[in-house]
Amino acid sequence: MGFGDKLRELPVARFLKFCAVGGSGVVVNYGIYLPLTRWLGVLEETALALSIAVSILTNFLLNEVWTFRDRRTGGSAGKLRRLGRFYLVSLGGAAIQWGVSMLCFRWLRIDDRLAVLVGIGVATAWNFVLNLLWTWKKSARPQDDAAA
Repeated sequence: MGFGDKLRELPVARFLKFCAVGGSGVVVNYGIYLPLTRWLGVLEETALALSIAVSILTNFLLNEVWTFRDRRTGGSAGKLRRLGRFYLVSLGGAAIQWGVSMLCFRWLRIDDRLAVLVGIGVATAWNFVLNLLWTWKKSARPQDDAAA
């Protein structure tokens, strides 16, 4: 199998859906964070933790029903397992984004706005690959993958 064949196998449409869901998560995050901090006087750290937790949940739900709908198995228990995995992957992605952004900004002296984008890019790749291969891994049973 050549490089071109491998490129054709990449799940580009699924990745684009995943990115669209991630974009909606940014909207949810700011939609919670800004009112809490600007109007209700909630501490930034508290508001950020809450907004991140809610945006991860909404991202999971959208990915569950849209991006990976063909890989939902196991009923309610399967959904809870995927939710736990999604949170773990997302927290790892957040740590990667922070680390890469700080590396680019502090050590490589890249403009902070660009450094954050680089961090987001690396974290997005991490999040997509792990969620594809672990959270919503393809079932070994053919009937579970029939909708793929």
